[in-house]
Amino acid sequence: MRKKALRKIFSVMIVVSLSSIVCGFGCGTHIPKIEYARSARNVVLSMKVGSEKVHIWSDVAPCFEIYGDGKVLKRVQDPEFGVIAQGTLSYRKINSLLKEIAQDGFFSLEDEYSTEKVKHPDYSVEITINLKTARKKVCESGVKVPAIEEIKELLLDVNVENPKDYIPQTGFLTITALNDPSARILPAGSVVYSVLPDQRTIDGAISSKTSLPVEGKVFIEIKKEEVSQGRRGLDVSVGGKRYRVYPLYDTYL
Repeated sequence: MRKKALRKIFSVMIVVSLSSIVCGFGCGTHIPKIEYARSARNVVLSMKVGSEKVHIWSDVAPCFEIYGDGKVLKRVQDPEFGVIAQGTLSYRKINSLLKEIAQDGFFSLEDEYSTEKVKHPDYSVEITINLKTARKKVCESGVKVPAIEEIKELLLDVNVENPKDYIPQTGFLTITALNDPSARILPAGSVVYSVLPDQRTIDGAISSKTSLPVEGKVFIEIKKEEVSQGRRGLDVSVGGKRYRVYPLYDTYL
């Protein structure tokens, strides 16, 4: 009797162990039906990568977006301040991408991950998916969660079809005073000077913490000039005073 009882206990232990292994690979993962409104205004997926704290030079525009009509906006070179390209993805590829993200457990993640002991200062990722049957936003702030990081890298590796420059209707210039004597001031031929107002107006925008709107086509040329130098901000001189100009697709100001 004792041997039979022991065999029964061992059998239960084996079943429990196997169940644990199987569940470790996906038990409890919520996978909604992959359906979304195929509208040009519907943002099916959006991702922002940036700073935990919003700075005056922060560009709050998403670095990756998929719309219901197949349009895709994606930052190239750098997910925080690179130029945004516009392209397309087929419905088949969009559905495959969304299904992969769902199977990776996105809809079962917590809404927010943060920690009092910040391991990665000035770092945050926010991913939002909007389906007909489910809407989910996940955010990590000051910490890197492996599941979110994998999805982030997956989206950054997406190759859009028919890429071209995305030209917004309006871009923004956020300007700060520049006190760096070693700054490399842009020559007078730079396109940024064509849209900069006089010194008084610039100083007024700085003191009131407002950004200056710029027509989209001109903004793109200014943005490309910033990206080409490999760092944030363009150093200029107006009326004998030095400033740093940050071209932003969108701003919190």
